[in-house]
Amino acid sequence: MEVGGIESKSTASLGLHTSAETLRKYPPIPLLNRECSKDYKIPGTEVVLQKGMRFGLTQTKVALVMLLSKYNFWKSPKTDIPLKMNPKTFVYANLGGIFLRVTHREKSK
Repeated sequence: MEVGGIESKSTASLGLHTSAETLRKYPPIPLLNRECSKDYKIPGTEVVLQKGMRFGLTQTKVALVMLLSKYNFWKSPKTDIPLKMNPKTFVYANLGGIFLRVTHREKSK
């Protein structure tokens, strides 16, 4: 059925998308902590997830260790020094962006 040039199926779909977006932006549970319930050693590594450690923090630390162990990072000439912060953003962000030069690390023997 069409009402004013819009199909009823479209309006139903729009309602579902609006609800989904509202729940994404304003979740009913604003904070969900994921914590280790007991110490756990990641197989094949020396990394131990300790009881009470927040999972998101752990993921970030593991990712940083993996990146820093496999790559070298340098400031790119495209990055302006000194940094000029954008006053219009919610997060602390540089106006021109921050650019890095990344190269693979040589494997140590």
